[in-house]
Amino acid sequence: MLGKAHPLSPETFERIQGLRRKVYDSADYREGPAAFLQKRRPRFTGE
Repeated sequence: MLGKAHPLSPETFERIQGLRRKVYDSADYREGPAAFLQKRRPRFTGE
């Protein structure tokens, strides 16, 4: 699978990194695992 991968342009890489930061740094991302560990339903706010 990786042998067929195409290199990313620097612009595409930065765009993907920006999306990744937006998701993984969000309050909703932290809420999911916290709710799971506390055995409760998550309260997502869209933040």
